[in-house]
Amino acid sequence: MSNIPMVLTKLYCFLCFQLLTLIVYSQKADPELFQVKSKTFSESLYYLQYKPENYNPSTKWPLVIYLHGGGAIDSDISRIRSSGLPNLIEKGLVFPAIIVAPHLRNRKNWTPTFIDEFVKAATSSLPIDENKIYITGVSLGATGVWQYCIAYPYKVSAAVPISGWGNPHEVCKIKNLPVWAFHGDQDQVVTMAGSKNMINELIKCDGDARLTIIENGGHDIWAQAYSYPGFTNWLLSKSKETKPILPAIKRVGKIDLKTYPLPKALRTIVGISTLDNGTFAGINEKGTLPVIIKFDTSGHIAGMCRIKDATNLAWQDITNFNNSIYIGDIGNSNFNRQYFQIYKIQTENLTSESLPSEKIEFQVPGIESLNFKALFFFNNSLYLLGQTKQTNTYLVKVPSTPGISKADVICEIPSLTSTSITSAQFDAKSNRLWILGSEWVGYYTISNSIEELAKVKLQIWQLPEKKFLSALTTLTDGKVVLADQFFLGGSDGSFYIMN
Repeated sequence: MSNIPMVLTKLYCFLCFQLLTLIVYSQKADPELFQVKSKTFSESLYYLQYKPENYNPSTKWPLVIYLHGGGAIDSDISRIRSSGLPNLIEKGLVFPAIIVAPHLRNRKNWTPTFIDEFVKAATSSLPIDENKIYITGVSLGATGVWQYCIAYPYKVSAAVPISGWGNPHEVCKIKNLPVWAFHGDQDQVVTMAGSKNMINELIKCDGDARLTIIENGGHDIWAQAYSYPGFTNWLLSKSKETKPILPAIKRVGKIDLKTYPLPKALRTIVGISTLDNGTFAGINEKGTLPVIIKFDTSGHIAGMCRIKDATNLAWQDITNFNNSIYIGDIGNSNFNRQYFQIYKIQTENLTSESLPSEKIEFQVPGIESLNFKALFFFNNSLYLLGQTKQTNTYLVKVPSTPGISKADVICEIPSLTSTSITSAQFDAKSNRLWILGSEWVGYYTISNSIEELAKVKLQIWQLPEKKFLSALTTLTDGKVVLADQFFLGGSDGSFYIMN
């Protein structure tokens, strides 16, 4: 449920990268070459070391261990410098940490005990903040990252494997370790399954994990990964001393917001729905598995249910009505989609790990292409809110019966033009249609017909912190529940109950 069309997202990422090139890539750095005798192995240890521009030996510094790929295995250590994090640093990437880049030389693979020798060498000879030790690597190096973390999960504070693979059967051993994996969707050397299998298993055991797929990216995506917006802030915010998010009360005008942590598996949440047993059902945005995640207010995952024969092309919202859950695969950020689909699932089946579903397929004739942001029920009918490229907002009615059909455009909603809509929910007890924007929540009071949206006033509240609000539902007592996505600045997602 992106609040920026895909074309603008790509432009934004391009401009961020160019800005990074102009500002962050400002001074070049040369490495120091070290050869030290190993206490465990008969061979010597060779590595490159990069110190930050404003290095002061009296200050404790974060440590980043960088593991190169198979292409740098050679007696010549300078091969490390041709790619990855060392290459970017030598081009001027300012990274406020000490970087240690070990060299395999005559070895064929990274092993945990071998990697640990370099961690020991760095921490014994440098002023390292041992609460902030990070490990990253590309390709074969990414596999070394996975293996080291599984063997020594208590030694590192975060991990970033790029274009790699690992053993999914052991990955839950690091469920408490923050992991951000990257992979190119066109990788012909190591398929996306290498990263997806690991991250998906971590998500199943409520691991602290996220995966970014680089569109049209091949095997060598290290420049996009290390320059990804928010990456440095995310990495350096991780510490063994980091305290967990605790429930808190925040005041917004006359409204109290009770705040809870979201399960880490829902960091890219786009929809939330209340279940009868007091738990919630949440879904993630496109690029993730077609899975419904059940959770409670403690942030505990009560179950994960995969929908059979379904794909997550562009999931945007979820709602429920009459013992059924509806998931809208309705995103159209490129404005080139003609056909949309909504999955219908019976709530009684949510106890199963594999869910059967029915599909509502539709198109919207007689109007320019719409990017749908929200779906909700009103008077036993299913409605969507969609926006044009010019952000004009329209209300569209869709048959709730599975099958192929055409949707009807009901009216334009002028009060929502040029706003960023992310979710909606109608509460029959209060006759309020709640609308969520990326940084606000509001409602319309509907007295008679849904067409009133064309002229009634929107009541609105801004949220106290700048987050990307992405999901909304209501409780049986009429209270409103909101959720936001993982924030690039480094904080995890939360959900809020309005009192």
